[in-house]
This record gives sequence, C-alpha cells and structure tokens, in this order.
Amino acid sequence: MIQTDKILFIPSLRKGNGTGHLKRCLDWGETFKTMHIFILQNNDEELLDYKNHPLCSRRDNIQWHEDPGTDWELIILDNRSSDSIPDSLQGIALIAIDESGKIREHASYVMDTLPALTKQMINSDGYRFLKRNYNPVCPDSLERILISFGGEDSSDLAGRALTALNTDEISSFIITSGIKIDLIIPSASHETPQIYTDNIRVLPYVAELSEKLCDYDLIICQYGMTAFEALSCSRFVFLLNPGNYHDQLCMAAGIPYHPGAAALDPDQLTALMLKILKADSESMESRLKEHSPLWKQYSQKSENIQSWLCSLNISPDICPICGSSSRKALARFEEKSYFQCVDCSMKYMVQFRIKEDIYSKEYFFSEYKNQYGKTYIQDFPHIQEMAEKRLKQIKKLNPVKGKLLDIGCAYGPFLQTASEKGYEAKGLEISEDAVKYIKDNFENIDAQQGDLNLKETRDLFYDKEFQIITLWYVIEHFSSLSEILPYLASRLEKGGVLAMATPYASGVSGRYNADSFYSKSPEDHYTLWDRKSAVESLKRAGFSRIRFVSTGHHPERFSPKIKKMIPPQMLLLISRLMGWGDTFEIYAQKG
Repeated sequence: MIQTDKILFIPSLRKGNGTGHLKRCLDWGETFKTMHIFILQNNDEELLDYKNHPLCSRRDNIQWHEDPGTDWELIILDNRSSDSIPDSLQGIALIAIDESGKIREHASYVMDTLPALTKQMINSDGYRFLKRNYNPVCPDSLERILISFGGEDSSDLAGRALTALNTDEISSFIITSGIKIDLIIPSASHETPQIYTDNIRVLPYVAELSEKLCDYDLIICQYGMTAFEALSCSRFVFLLNPGNYHDQLCMAAGIPYHPGAAALDPDQLTALMLKILKADSESMESRLKEHSPLWKQYSQKSENIQSWLCSLNISPDICPICGSSSRKALARFEEKSYFQCVDCSMKYMVQFRIKEDIYSKEYFFSEYKNQYGKTYIQDFPHIQEMAEKRLKQIKKLNPVKGKLLDIGCAYGPFLQTASEKGYEAKGLEISEDAVKYIKDNFENIDAQQGDLNLKETRDLFYDKEFQIITLWYVIEHFSSLSEILPYLASRLEKGGVLAMATPYASGVSGRYNADSFYSKSPEDHYTLWDRKSAVESLKRAGFSRIRFVSTGHHPERFSPKIKKMIPPQMLLLISRLMGWGDTFEIYAQKG
C-alpha cells in the first residue's frame, strides 16, 4: 500500500493557469501528516505567490521542494500540460490529472476529472472524487446567487461583473426581485464579507467554497472544478469564461455558457447579467430541462480520495524486460494500464491493485473449473497430451534426455510425462498444496516450493545446470523479468533449451478486438508476448535459435464483419496459416 509521506504532488503554479490545480492537490493531501509539493518551474515562467496565497498560508502540513529528489512511491501531476518530468522521477508511478501534454502518453494512470474536448484514453474519470455537500432537492427559484471566477481571475471577470451589477437597471431588478448575491473577488484586501449594497456582498477568497455551494440556487463561474461541484449538488450554473478554449470545453460538456464573455463591453455584459438573473416560469423550465441530465451525470456518490490513494498497490512502473521508462500507452482501465516499451517492444501491464495469495488451492480448482469446465486435476489427460507434443518440439533443438526443470509445475502433469519419457525431471511451484500432491503421488519426481522472484529460491539451483527449463503459462506472471531471464539462461548448459507457453498478444483477439483482449487479460499477467518481443528479449538474455508454435486458434473471435464474409472452417485455416492463435509456444536454445 502507498504511504502518504511517499507521495509527491506537482501542481501547476504558473500564473495564468488559475489556482484550481493547486487547490485540487491540497484537497487530495489535506489529511496527510506531511504533504510534499514539488515547485515545477520551466525556463522563466512566472509563478503564483503560492506560499502566501490563502490556500496555502493557512495550512501547516505542506513541505515545499525545489529539488524533486527520488524517494517517492507515487507522483500526482496536476500541471495542466506537461511534456516531461525531471529525470530523477522517471520510473516512479505517476497519476496525471486532466493532463493535455506529452506526459499523458507515458503516465501510469490518467484521470480526467473534467470532460475533455476529444475522447481520449483514460483509466477513470474523477467525478466520484468531487467535493460536494450533496443536496438532492434542486432549486425552484433564483433567490441566492454566487458569482466566482476562481482564485486568480486573470481577466477580472468578478470586478467587471460587480460593475455590471451596480448599474441602475440591474440594481433595481435585484431590489425588486429580492435576489441576494455573493460575489467573490480573490484579490480583495478584506478578510470578511463586505456589504456592497443591501442585496450584494463582496467576499474575499473562499478556501472551502465547495462546502457552501448548496447555499445557493445559481452559481455563475468559469469552466472548472467549481462548476462541476455545483452540478454535483444539483445547483444551476452559468459559465462566463476567460477564453475560447474554455468555451469549447463548455460546449463539449453541454454546460450553459455565453461565448466570448471576456470580450464583452460593459453594456453587453450588463445585458447578459440581467438575462441570467431573470427567473420567470419559462426561463426556469428551460433551466431545469438543460440541467437535469447534468445533475444526473455528476451527482454520483462521492468517494474519499485519500482512502483511494492509500489503497493503491502498484506493480513496477518500468518495462519488465529492459527497465526502460520510454513507452506508449495501449489501453487503460480502472485497475490497470497497458504499455509497449519503445526500446524492446515488450507489451506489459502496470497493475494498481496487486492482490496477495493469488495462487491458492482455489486457483487450480474452482477458478480453473470456472474457466475450463473442469478442475486442474481433472484436466490431467489433456495437459499430458500437450506435454508429449511439447517434448517433441524440445527434442528438435536438443535431443538429449537430461535434467529438466519445470518452473510453475502446478500438480505435475508435465513432470510426470517427462519422467515417463526418460528425463530427470524436477519441479518448482509456488503453491504448497500442489507440491504436496506431487510428493504424495510421484515418487521419482523432486518438486520444491518456492517463488523464483526471491533470491533464496533462485539460490536453490545455483549449483545445478539443466538441459531443459520449461515454463508453461508462467513467464507472464513475473512483474519483473530483468533478472529472471538471465538467471534462466545461467542455469542452462550451452545448447540447452528454454521452452515456454504464453498468451499471444498478436493473435486474433489482440488484432481484431484489442480493447477486449486487454480488458480480459488476467490481473496477474504482467507481460504480453509476441514474436518480435520474444526474439528481442531472449536474444538479449543469451539465446540464439528461437522457434514458435502457434496454438489456441479461435475462429469465433474474428470480428463480426469478417465472420459474415468467411465461414468458420476457412477462418480456422487462415488463423493456423498466419499463426494467429491466441496462445503460442516459444522454444529457445542457449548459444
């Protein structure tokens, strides 16, 4: 689990970007004993006076860092647009929030808390983490109105709105209708609300504004967290934005706004404000129709972000083969992300909810039966039939019936077959129950319990050399292979054979329904192999002759369009000829 003092926040502190990014990071870390923030400044960027801003000046748990350091378990980047992060932070798991820069492609986890202009690959939206004081009763009139344009308001929309409210036309309307208006001016020098007129109060910056939104019927603001927090508690909103980009975001999200608000002259702004404030039956009916789907979309139950962060248990965030952090994203889901390494082409998963004790007895019995219709023990005849075919493939590379080590040997069907064929078979298995079964049922087979990820397990075989090492649907279970593959090569004599079976990332499922393929890939499969990545990875580890056998052919997994045009038997033939099985076997000889 993630320790809170090992989380580094990188919010945008640039002038012109508002204070929303900083505010969100502060919300996420508000319960931490110590909250670490890296001050990211590129070139000659002008930064906010962040230490003296009301957001930070009242907090006593912030530790600012000018040097990012390296001792972190998780980075939270809320910088709006980032092309890179400091080199010292490479290889550390990173959550990117509403990120539009190049770093989005490389981030471990991408969360869009606000709708983007175009549909992009994300792990999750952040709606469920909106801070809200939920009120299921929507307004039926406009009696209390809040006007707020963020903690920076570089376009001075609040000041211009106040000028418009002070015109005779709007003043008389406000008095007649009895509307009460609170207007936030973040640069206000006073620290308490000031009565501007009988119906208008001017407030300084309000740090915990989200907790007060339910006190109002209408919130006039710009595109940002305040708008979505207001929608999440069923309040009316109307947006006036500082620029065209935010207008486009409003249009994409379907939120009421007025285009080009920052460019309106005083008379135009006055006319617009008067129109917004009017609440006759016709305009209220229109507002209800416009807001109802928005309220439904954003009023889901709120989750605690601190609990979510601390519950993360993240697998290594670099390529399991070569250790590179250069990659491109392939697919993203709530619990995992898939990437392809730029340097060695291996496809791999970063898991965010690593589960312990996956390989219990149930893994081979009830779970196996759910997938294959029978338990592992009941499937022995089929597995042993495959074992005979695999031994024939091994014999093509190395005909010597010598010492054989089967890693992840389970309950021993391959070991039993190899032993019967004259091999000196040994097994290594993580499951205690499986090892006991082998010892109780196969007298001539030596099986040991252990996890090859652990040095003490690898040490069991450091004085031994084998002619053959096999891993049948095991190699994909290692979250790091940078030590495992060289170790396997070191335990083979020259000319020895490494034989493996694993899911094939370029099979029919990976080619024609990639999203489904990645989605259904088991949570303990950290690498997804294909021919190219297998050749590169195994040659790197010292293997030369490499052969492949395509298995697991499923013509029913072709795309619906193709299945309409080509009969199943023909598709099966195509799959076999092209080597598009959803699994494959790899046979590599040590050079």
